[in-house]
Amino acid sequence: MQVKRPRQILQQCVSLYSHVSLGLKAVTLISFTIAGVVIGVKQLGGLQPLELRAYDRLVRAETDQGSDPRLLIVAITEQDIRRLGRSTPADETVATVLANLGQHQPQIIGLDLYRDVPQQPGHEQLHQRLQNDPVVVITKLGNGTEDTIPPPSGIPAERIGFNDFVIDQDGIIRRSLLFGGSYSSFSLQLALHYLAERGITPLASRQNPDFMQLGAATFFPLNARSGGYQTVDDRGYQILLDYRSPDHVARQVTFSEVLDNQLDPDWVRGKIVLIGTVAPSGKDLFYTPYSANQQVDHQMSGVEVHAQMVSQILGTALGEQSLIWFWNEWLECGWVLLWALIGGGIGWYIRHPLALGLGCAVMLTGLAGMGLLLLTIRGGCLWLHRVWQGC
Repeated sequence: MQVKRPRQILQQCVSLYSHVSLGLKAVTLISFTIAGVVIGVKQLGGLQPLELRAYDRLVRAETDQGSDPRLLIVAITEQDIRRLGRSTPADETVATVLANLGQHQPQIIGLDLYRDVPQQPGHEQLHQRLQNDPVVVITKLGNGTEDTIPPPSGIPAERIGFNDFVIDQDGIIRRSLLFGGSYSSFSLQLALHYLAERGITPLASRQNPDFMQLGAATFFPLNARSGGYQTVDDRGYQILLDYRSPDHVARQVTFSEVLDNQLDPDWVRGKIVLIGTVAPSGKDLFYTPYSANQQVDHQMSGVEVHAQMVSQILGTALGEQSLIWFWNEWLECGWVLLWALIGGGIGWYIRHPLALGLGCAVMLTGLAGMGLLLLTIRGGCLWLHRVWQGC
């Protein structure tokens, strides 16, 4: 048996060290280069479509929370429209529905129907109801004076909310606009009326006086580079919309059922009631993160989207859930660099193509799983966010 001399062993160790050192330098250089390219493309908005699609997949993978028991939707269906013989109910009919709901003592009613123009007969009858009953009406801010729709006249400002949605470039609603111009959103107004009865009113946040605090929760607004967004219009006060359910955000009854007074009073008493059109002919339908996974009914009605927003605000203010939040930009850059180094290390250490492909698949699966885990347990991680914001 041949015995290696100490000098040979030393030479081999030096050679191995040089090889490893050179490899680590190469991996580090390549990883930093790749991370720099990825971060640069991200900053320019090149990755935004891919990141938003990945986010949509995570939303679809979340657990369906089911109907919010605090809400009731009065849905105007195609059958209701055929019965009424018109595309939008007459003011007299709406007044009757409001009266039938009112006798069961709802907390607040949200009327997601434009009523700037009288829909005779019964305009005066409806106008009196809107002035005296606990009803929030809508206005449309639009993008300018031409497409603005005013609210009904004579309604107090605290019972007017805009129903505009913030829609991403791919046509999907992922964000909720809480404040815009001199108005609050329709969903926020409904939530505030409900929360006020429980002693919760909006305050300036202790963490930042420019942010709104409801209950123990601070509603941190999005900025132009939050999360996967890089080129987003962040005007107003926006948060990411946390959808409660793809199909059943709240119990629904039809407009005709309420008109005929055929509903359980317990479904109304103390609830937030939203009235709006779900009929496809009403053209008040929108794409959501769930749309790509549905073969039929792949759009959600506007009144249901508003219900999702109301449910999120209530749940956050009452401590049942937390807002979806993001890392700071420099921490995201560090995260990209970390995974570039991990990927580079795997590529340098594993030379076999099959093993390398398997290693990359495991790494990507783990990364996606971590994203889903953080999204679904963010309530438990809320304290981390608060600590981070305080740093």
